[in-house]
Amino acid sequence: EKWDTALQLLQYITSEGFHLPPRIYSKIMLQLAKAARQDEAVKLLKRMIELGISPDESTYALAISSCLKARDWQVALNLFEYMCSKGVSPSVNTYTAIIQVCSRAKKLKECEKMFQKMKEENIPPNIHTYSAMITAYLVAGNSKSALQLYDRSLEAGFTPNEHMYIKALHACGRLGDSTRAFALFDQFLNEGYTPKHYVMLHLFYSLVSDGLWEKSISLLENLPKLYKIQPTVRIYNAVLSCISQSSCVPSVAFDVFEDMRNNGLEPNWPTYDCLTLLCIQNQDYDTALQLFSEIRQSKLMQDASAFNRPLLLHKRC
Repeated sequence: EKWDTALQLLQYITSEGFHLPPRIYSKIMLQLAKAARQDEAVKLLKRMIELGISPDESTYALAISSCLKARDWQVALNLFEYMCSKGVSPSVNTYTAIIQVCSRAKKLKECEKMFQKMKEENIPPNIHTYSAMITAYLVAGNSKSALQLYDRSLEAGFTPNEHMYIKALHACGRLGDSTRAFALFDQFLNEGYTPKHYVMLHLFYSLVSDGLWEKSISLLENLPKLYKIQPTVRIYNAVLSCISQSSCVPSVAFDVFEDMRNNGLEPNWPTYDCLTLLCIQNQDYDTALQLFSEIRQSKLMQDASAFNRPLLLHKRC
């Protein structure tokens, strides 16, 4: 909590000619990395070099990690390149750190370059490297590559941790691969992990593209019973999206809508959007106009996209 004082003290000690062992600098760098104090970490690295202390690979890796919160991928790359220019060979931890920073900054190409460079240098990725690369693909919207890389991590002999399972489920949700998603979810439960709202949301999303509305409603009903989870607005919206993608009658969607309100949840724009689209698809324009009237009376009209359905209604009517 007193970083400025600590760093000033370090500056004073070194300026007085006292030489601290490298391990002290490494410990300070570790704390700076944990606190995401990027500027101080870079200054400390420069100070070490000024004093003739050669930072080792782990110190560089920690300095790179300090860039994570600020998403300063350029500084991280500069540190990496400087380290290599000084003859310090990066380890899997350094590569993982820089991939994490570039992933957070949405720089997929840089992530892929580093991952490929590891392969060229014969440095096997660890579970954290795979996890960072999978995140990079998900952030970039490339769910197919994310799931393929997850499978590669299994082939490499790694056992998925909780975060890896969740990322794979995320990819399946985006791809609409409900078969794979539920198989992963069973493995997730068998490993003793407890599902949270966002985990269940990925399952619901996986059902949408195929319009598996009966399965989504069954899962919705079982949330409190089997998983001790109360449905959220986003979960209800996922069920409504699933229904709107099917040939199901609108009354089923409105039953879900009523259940949502009975549970004290306020519908948002995506809720009304699904219901309105379903009414238009079934040529129930009167109900669609009633829904639009509800939207107008709420604050949801502040969303510019709220005008899309009324325009469609106007054309149909």
